[in-house]
Amino acid sequence: MKDYTRGLRDGMLETAKKDLEQVATRIAILEEELHSERNKKWDLIRKIKLLEAGQDPTRLLDPGEAMTLGEKIDLIKRGFPLENAGEYV
Repeated sequence: MKDYTRGLRDGMLETAKKDLEQVATRIAILEEELHSERNKKWDLIRKIKLLEAGQDPTRLLDPGEAMTLGEKIDLIKRGFPLENAGEYV
């Protein structure tokens, strides 16, 4: 193999290995974020089911969890005054 071809191959190999490492790192980060987002999704699904079943909305909040604007609007639409939401408003 000629020196030029060998140098070209070595350069391409080095670049490909660096790119592979970067891609693998990014995939690991995305998988962790995906896991976190899936947990949030299932928490929200459980919260929705409990709300639809008629649970007191203030009991569904974790300690210190603030309601989102959307949750406050939904409570008002359903006839729950915001005063019932206690410290979470």
